[in-house]
Amino acid sequence: MPLSDATAEPPMVDYALCGAGLQNCLLVAALRDISPKRSFTLLEAETVAGNHTWCFYGSDLSERARAFVRPMVTHQWPRYEVRFPDYFRVMETSYSMMASGDVAAHVERIASQAPGRLEVGTAVGHAEAERVTLEDGTTREAAVVVDARGARKPAVRCGYQKFYGEEVTLAEDHDILHPIVMDATVPQVDGYRFMYVLPLGSRHLLVEDTSFSSTADLDDDNRRAGIRDWLTRQRLSIRHVLRTERGVLPMPIERDSGRQAERGNAPESQGAIEGGYRGGWFHPGTGYSVALAAQLAELVAGTATDVVAAVVARAARERERGAGFYRLLNRMLFDHYRPEDRRSIFQRFYRMPASLIERFYAMACTPGDKTRLLLGKPPRGFHLRRPAAQSLAASHPGKAA
Repeated sequence: MPLSDATAEPPMVDYALCGAGLQNCLLVAALRDISPKRSFTLLEAETVAGNHTWCFYGSDLSERARAFVRPMVTHQWPRYEVRFPDYFRVMETSYSMMASGDVAAHVERIASQAPGRLEVGTAVGHAEAERVTLEDGTTREAAVVVDARGARKPAVRCGYQKFYGEEVTLAEDHDILHPIVMDATVPQVDGYRFMYVLPLGSRHLLVEDTSFSSTADLDDDNRRAGIRDWLTRQRLSIRHVLRTERGVLPMPIERDSGRQAERGNAPESQGAIEGGYRGGWFHPGTGYSVALAAQLAELVAGTATDVVAAVVARAARERERGAGFYRLLNRMLFDHYRPEDRRSIFQRFYRMPASLIERFYAMACTPGDKTRLLLGKPPRGFHLRRPAAQSLAASHPGKAA
């Protein structure tokens, strides 16, 4: 329920959730399904769920996670496709989309019922294990604090997944039956570049001009022109732009050993649980975040509050060990291929068995998968040394959900 009396001392709750992006919205949904008697307060400086579109594959989530995510799903398709110069492929894996508005509406419904509380327009200054200090100096007490206020500036070299998207209505019907996760038949400028397209109605599309790039710079005008060029090639034209969205997401190449050492030197009880991009709960090789954010939400909601910090810390260490393989793939992508040659990696990848592709996106590759991805003749354009023209910098990716 909303905090109605600003002068009243807020009661102690089980969870104080800092930031109402994807991570804590999923956690609110998980608490409602898994531990409905536990209380929470959700603190957000701006708007619940922001202005985003989140997607995931049918193989990404556990059965338990699917149950609490399902009410927030806006669209679901039974398959998706990819397009490359050499071939098109339809993948028989379901694909789901969550729009910010539907996520926010679900979370607000949950928070309107005890024992939930939503505080919008509340900026967090500092988060620690059992206390949140707001920018106005007041505090919120909780048994568990989860800090998911978005990504920090990377301390290590990163590539970036960056995109500019427009949700549009068209002047004519389109014939796109299912999501086009990658249309890489477009000119390869600014890294591995592709169009990402979601069919939302017969004259309704979300189109995002996306690239895996060495820099965090994002030219909206250039991407806007790219979207129109793509639509023109499909013989489609825009009637109205309903909304726009943009993002620059880190794709780390190195392990942040300094930050890991800092965490390791502090008792787990002294710090807040870090979720979402802030805590590294995203796929380093794709930028997708729903699968890992749902894992953390399920773990936190299903664990007793007095031991959850230690349980999450162990899970984070395990996730970090698993992330090493995907950082290795990022190094190959950004350090050993010129930007215009990176498409060949994905063209090869999407010839792999569907089950391997599903495990890759779920960040669950087996040893056999890893061997298959790494061995054999490298895709066209591979260089043992990093191309001289290429530069990677640890520049700020911006606020991530």
